[in-house]
Amino acid sequence: MATVSNVDTEPCAVCGKETTKICSKCKAVSYCGKECQKSDWESHEPNCELLLDCLPWCDVCTSRLIKKNVTGLCFRCGFIFCGPCLERETGKKDGLCPGCWRSTMKSTAPTEDNVLALKDLVEKETNLLDNRRLLWCFALGHVFADLVPKNIALAKHYFSLSGSLGHGEGYQKLGDIYMSEGEWHQAKEAFEKGAALQSVGAMHSLGTYYQDGSFGGTSDYRAAKRWFKEGARLGDNDCIHSLGSIYFFGQGTTVNHENAVAYFRRGADKGDADSQLVLGTCYAGGNGAVPSLEQARYCWGKAAAQGNEVAVTRLR
Repeated sequence: MATVSNVDTEPCAVCGKETTKICSKCKAVSYCGKECQKSDWESHEPNCELLLDCLPWCDVCTSRLIKKNVTGLCFRCGFIFCGPCLERETGKKDGLCPGCWRSTMKSTAPTEDNVLALKDLVEKETNLLDNRRLLWCFALGHVFADLVPKNIALAKHYFSLSGSLGHGEGYQKLGDIYMSEGEWHQAKEAFEKGAALQSVGAMHSLGTYYQDGSFGGTSDYRAAKRWFKEGARLGDNDCIHSLGSIYFFGQGTTVNHENAVAYFRRGADKGDADSQLVLGTCYAGGNGAVPSLEQARYCWGKAAAQGNEVAVTRLR
């Protein structure tokens, strides 16, 4: 089993506690310590090598990027930057990309020429490691999805290519596009491919659409619960909150306010404003928790501090 390393990470994938440790092998899953890592190893081991293969690195300092999303990217030469290197290079006097010495690091939007240059890199440099090309494809998918006018066909192409190279979020974005077009069969397939690559966003999308009946017109709460549970296991706040709602309203299961509050509290402890709001409401009404207006206002205050307007109203 891989040991853990001290770095800035997300909450523990098992218990949701704050932590500064990750799996030292794939550097993609966070744990609070060895106990939680050992309990998760049977589930994580089959995916560890896959996550490692998909993990890109910074072209400046060569450190592995914990996040597979693009932190910084030069559209002219394809150089990839971690956060600290992006900040450092942007702050230099000349402000030029150290990869091509032509693009301006302070530019916030890719030019048409640079987009064409990155497209050429994707199509021509097929011998490069997939974890390089998948980020380029993911970035191009976003560019074409957000263009005015948009080019949805190209956005689909690059999100799909990103997914096929091992980037689960690419399949998630592809699924989002299909859902916006009413093509739920294709969306479901894309989300399932993304979930298989450990995309918690794809897991939450699957759970949500099973829950509201978007897949075929009939709600499947059992399937929704399964996907929310898988995303919650990986520490995703949206899945944690949604799983709490499943138990609170008894959707496909027995109403269990105590279980619901446990999930809402877990999300609230991780800073999720929606969970903080609902946890406060549970305290106010005594649903699954000992009634306490003081605790309710405390939770609402946390949510209000993050801009949750409903919480602001309840504090008045």
